[in-house]
Order: sequence, then C-alpha cells, then structure tokens
Amino acid sequence: MTTPATDKIFTESGLQAACHTWFHNTHPELRGLGFMIHNDGVKHGIQASQDKARGLVAGIPDWCLMVPRREPWGFIHGLFVEFKVGRNSLDTIQLRRIEQLRAQNYQVEVVRELDHFQQLITEYLTA
Repeated sequence: MTTPATDKIFTESGLQAACHTWFHNTHPELRGLGFMIHNDGVKHGIQASQDKARGLVAGIPDWCLMVPRREPWGFIHGLFVEFKVGRNSLDTIQLRRIEQLRAQNYQVEVVRELDHFQQLITEYLTA
C-alpha cells in the first residue's frame, strides 16, 4: 500500500527523512531516541580516514531507535532500520552487520515505504 507521500520518494535519504519526520511528530516523548546513523555517501582520503578513526563502521543500518522491548524469551535492546528504495538491495557487509546486530538481540528491518515504517514503529512500540 502506498500513499501520495511515498509515491514521490525516489531516494533513500528522502525516504529516511519522511520516516524520521513522521516518527518525530508522532512520538514526541521519544525524540532523541530515534536517530540517523551518518554512515552513507562516498568518502575519500582524509575524511574517510578520520571517520574510520572516530568509529565509523561500514554496513551499520541508517536509523536507530534506542528503546528496548521485553519479549517472552528476553529483551530486544533496540531497533535498527535500513532504508532502501527501488531495486536497491543489501550488500555483503550490510548483511554481515545485520546478522551481528540480531545476534546481540537487536531487531533489524529493511524499510522501502513510509507506511511500512509507520506500521513497524507502531507494532514495535506496542508489543
């Protein structure tokens, strides 16, 4: 199901902005706990070296919600979201990071549409 808002989103950054804006406006009590992980774009030379030295890790998902959730078997420590549009798919390093995060009891989801993000967050916060 798409909405007019998602029909106009052609980039991952546009999708991420729409999703974060919805989250920010819908859950003001959680502002600051849902945030972007600045891990995108092509970096060259000095900037790439500086980012790596400061802890930038390739393959980490785009957005994080640092709200734990209790499950019958234990805790989910938080939610990571990777945004993809069109035919874009996860690369090898992203798949590896997702596997690592899930092994540490983080939920990780790939989102391609605003309405999917809205449903995901609503279900995550009410489970």
